[in-house]
Amino acid sequence: MNKYNNISFKYMYRIKTDIEKNRLTITFAGFVSGKEAVIIKMKMLSEISNLSPGFSIINDISHFGFGGEDAGRILKDTIKHLIEHKVDRIIRVVGASESALCQFANYTEKNELYRVYYVPTLEEAESLLDEEKNSACRPEVKKV
Repeated sequence: MNKYNNISFKYMYRIKTDIEKNRLTITFAGFVSGKEAVIIKMKMLSEISNLSPGFSIINDISHFGFGGEDAGRILKDTIKHLIEHKVDRIIRVVGASESALCQFANYTEKNELYRVYYVPTLEEAESLLDEEKNSACRPEVKKV
């Protein structure tokens, strides 16, 4: 078990799927090598096959330290696969990690097929997605 900022990880990442919310949560901590990035990509692709088109991703990089250039290339390729599987939103939890924010922003293509948001906490990411889902279910109120 690795400890990073008082968070226990078996590996330097954690992937959790919530089929009911149509959501994948991925948490990174410390350094992610190219070899580990390939494993993460394969696990992510396996998990998103259980989700419906229009799924959301919460990507917690608030404890992420650094990823090598090869990991960045794998991230770009992974995003292409996410687009093919019809990801709707990616919410990145950045906390105070400026290096993680810069790395992920640099390797994320601007694309109209999905939306990317940056928030400071995991709670805010979940709240953003839950509020959006709830507001989509409410009838629109028109002012007369």
